[in-house]
Amino acid sequence: MKRKKDNSADTGKKSGHGALKREIGGIVLMLSALFLAGSTITFHPGDQAVYLQLPWYDILGPAARDAVAHIQTPFGLLGARVGSFFVRSFLGFPSLLLFSAVFFWGVSLFRSKSLKSALIFFLYSVLMSLDLAAMGGLTPFAFSDLLAGAVGRMLAEMFSTLLGATGAWALLLAIAAVPSFYLSRIMLPGVGAGVVPTVAAMPSRLFSRIGNVFRALGKKKMNPLPYRLP
Repeated sequence: MKRKKDNSADTGKKSGHGALKREIGGIVLMLSALFLAGSTITFHPGDQAVYLQLPWYDILGPAARDAVAHIQTPFGLLGARVGSFFVRSFLGFPSLLLFSAVFFWGVSLFRSKSLKSALIFFLYSVLMSLDLAAMGGLTPFAFSDLLAGAVGRMLAEMFSTLLGATGAWALLLAIAAVPSFYLSRIMLPGVGAGVVPTVAAMPSRLFSRIGNVFRALGKKKMNPLPYRLP
């Protein structure tokens, strides 16, 4: 009987440790998504000329500290490099959809829910960010590069060459409309109801988990297992 109680206690401790790891992992994903989104939103074209004068490994030297004073983004050298990569070399501002998917993945992990919805939303975000970047590449505005990035411009050139401008727009709009329609029927009714309360409850839940782990460790030290003769 006592052995069964010990086994159940060990199982409860393992499940508590696993839940704590999932919650910490979810918080890390959410904070990473917020940093990536903030770096992309605050992207400034003039920051690239500043950090390109530094070697990639120089992040703590005197030259790096001087460069930070001339950088416009509030996220420092790393934020300037990250924002420049996603806006200029990747998908432009549609990359924010990918960051929202990472944030939603972190929320699902923190809530210990099934990751099926997070995976569906991630795949949808990948498709939509590519689609919106290609649309940005088709627009003739001066800020089109910010909406497309290098990948969006490449896709826009490919579609306009194969289908012409009108055919490319029709295809991209259809690609955007069909997945959005089905996703709204599958996911949206339950997403808004769960994300806001979960984010508000994160600090109390995390501290409660940590407190339970430390209390369990304290009880284990105070009540060692009895010595059994061989």
